[in-house]
Amino acid sequence: MNPNLQMHFLQSVEIQQKFHIETDMLRLDLIHPIISGNKWFKLRYYIEEAFQKSNSGIVTAGGPYSNHLVATAHLCKLMGIQSKGLVRGYANAPRTHTLLQAEYDGMELEFISKKDFDTPNFLESNFLTKNDYWIPMGGKGGLGVKGFDIIADMYPLEKYSHIICAVGTGTMMAGILNTAKPHQHVIGIAAHNEVQPINIFLEEFVETHSVKAAYSLFEKYHEGGFAKKSFNLIEVIKEVWNIHKIPLDFVYTAKLWMGYQDLLVKGFFNSNSKILLIHSGGLQGNLSLPKNALPF
Repeated sequence: MNPNLQMHFLQSVEIQQKFHIETDMLRLDLIHPIISGNKWFKLRYYIEEAFQKSNSGIVTAGGPYSNHLVATAHLCKLMGIQSKGLVRGYANAPRTHTLLQAEYDGMELEFISKKDFDTPNFLESNFLTKNDYWIPMGGKGGLGVKGFDIIADMYPLEKYSHIICAVGTGTMMAGILNTAKPHQHVIGIAAHNEVQPINIFLEEFVETHSVKAAYSLFEKYHEGGFAKKSFNLIEVIKEVWNIHKIPLDFVYTAKLWMGYQDLLVKGFFNSNSKILLIHSGGLQGNLSLPKNALPF
């Protein structure tokens, strides 16, 4: 699968003109309608290794609204390889749009209790055969991080003083840090309130790699937790669409935008800053909203 990677995916998104701070958004949501945003970068090297090792199928895990499950299912369908998703939750719960899409693309779903799902190494130890290839949840891991080297090769990221992304597992943020320059500051906006594992992961990554850039992880823009939303968050999505015609989702990218705007208002950036926001895709989560809740 070859994604559509083009230079015009850099879009100016300055709306706070009184600050006179140059801001662009890297529209990774445009590379593919289903394998959207950062997912192709995370999955690429895992899929390649699975083929090299002649594994019979790919097994991965996620929650009922996991963009990762949808992207993995569709990519496996395109590549002609079997896929299985281990889902955090219960089989008798109503199927989300996410899980319906994954099943449509041929992914076998197996539901795991929340307790077992959250037990370290439980999934890998109990649900893999010797011929299965395991992709960690969210694509977290060395191969997932490596995929973001492609972004640095494709786009002129070095001109930005700050690169800002939404954070789920921390994989994309680590990938950006891996290629960032000494003059850059990488900022993560946590999409959920379980940030301790992310902090540990990033600290270990920085210690074991030649990370040259500074980084910050902001934890207060999650709106109550993963996939939690508020009236204000939905209004932010509408506003960004009306002004820029950029679709955001309430799980990740709207929280990214809220965090950026708040930091801007509070004077976090100096007047010479050049800011890049990374749109990480994953719009399918919006399908869980009531019909016509959003203008796109």
